Amino acid sequence: MSSTAILWLLSYLFLVLKGLGRPGLIVCAYVLTFYLAPNLWWWGKDGLLASTNRWSLYTGILIIAGIVLNSHKARGLLGADRFVLFLLAMYTLNCTLVHFLLANYVIVSFGEWDLLWKTMLVAILFRLAVHNIEDLNWVLATSVLACGYIGYEIVVNDAGKSLKGRLEGINFPGASGSNGAAAIMSMVFPFLAYLVICKPFKYARVIGIVCAPLILDSVLRFNSRGTFLGMGVSGVMLMLMARGKSRRDALIAVFVGVLAFLYQAQDPKIWERFFSIGASQEERDASAEHRIESWKAGFQMIADYPLGSGGRSAFISPRGNRYIAHLQYNEYRSVHNGYISVAAGWGVQGFVLVTLAFLVAMGRTWLAVKYFQALGNEKMVFLGAAILSAFFGQATTAMFGDYYDGEWFVWLAIYGLVFSTFVSEERERLERQWEEEQDALEDSEQEADPEEH
Repeated sequence: MSSTAILWLLSYLFLVLKGLGRPGLIVCAYVLTFYLAPNLWWWGKDGLLASTNRWSLYTGILIIAGIVLNSHKARGLLGADRFVLFLLAMYTLNCTLVHFLLANYVIVSFGEWDLLWKTMLVAILFRLAVHNIEDLNWVLATSVLACGYIGYEIVVNDAGKSLKGRLEGINFPGASGSNGAAAIMSMVFPFLAYLVICKPFKYARVIGIVCAPLILDSVLRFNSRGTFLGMGVSGVMLMLMARGKSRRDALIAVFVGVLAFLYQAQDPKIWERFFSIGASQEERDASAEHRIESWKAGFQMIADYPLGSGGRSAFISPRGNRYIAHLQYNEYRSVHNGYISVAAGWGVQGFVLVTLAFLVAMGRTWLAVKYFQALGNEKMVFLGAAILSAFFGQATTAMFGDYYDGEWFVWLAIYGLVFSTFVSEERERLERQWEEEQDALEDSEQEADPEEH
């Protein structure tokens, strides 16, 4: 095995073994297998790591073991937790029924359904495994480190290949191509800012500073219009959602990010694609024009089959293909819109279930941000704002790719739920502190006037 493969394996084993007593670290191991799946990288093509491509499955089983072994340490789920997890479970049940009863193209639909139920199960496990702020910090740092390594492979080792001005060949589970890779890697920018500005642990700032240019350079090479727009929305939301002194930090982070973007975006093709987002009908390129026509066809398909037609049926199915026949594609094509894809595939009811779950999770996150802002806890305010920023950035990106119920997208909802539970922990801590102060005050009064007592 190469030294890179050995380092990956040692990191994985460390996280798993330590995670048996702290399951949040096994979540870090799972994140590692998502971003750096050995079978997708040169160092995992042979040797021990090539013996299986089921690392995520085995890690999921280990998360269950870690949860069971540490069940005595776990806190009970809050009402919002149970409601969101219930909605995700109902969404999974709905997709199961649609697949087995209504799917038009069973072969493709089965692959989507199989990935979906595993995604939702892992999301539930994430919520049960991450117990405290330290766990969440390490999960976010693992994501940043993994994306930083991918950036190193792209920038230094020339991973992938350039096709028509865009970097291709960097794939993730559930997402392929330049658009998918750009969406996944851009998600960590708010968390990168959190590591640098708030420094939640000793080497957090170093991790953020080292990884930032590698990740940004990689995202620019993917040259994804949807991701560029999502990054812009993410930056605006970070400034809007932050409160108090944290807003100043958010302004600094966004300002530095914009400067870095402008400095590294030297390729004129990047600006051509970026400005084509708001181009008039006469100025749009064929790709953008066909995408808009596909969206219109998707809405028509939803109107005709509101209960759904199976996973990715818009338009990777015989039924869906009829709606875009006028565009004269010679192959099945994606609708390139996560919202339309979910509604057309899993039905309007499925879209409502998963959207409600996301909205409740983000609503709880926002309430937690306001609570910590009232306490003056700026680090927690910035963390909550970063989660909201990442979510809305990805929600924007999902308008241009079939990622609305992607695995990493669901993680953001779980991160928000975990963050919101810290409110109850802080309240309990303050109550204990108040009781201790009252007891100390009573003791001091007794010592000062012993005869009266």
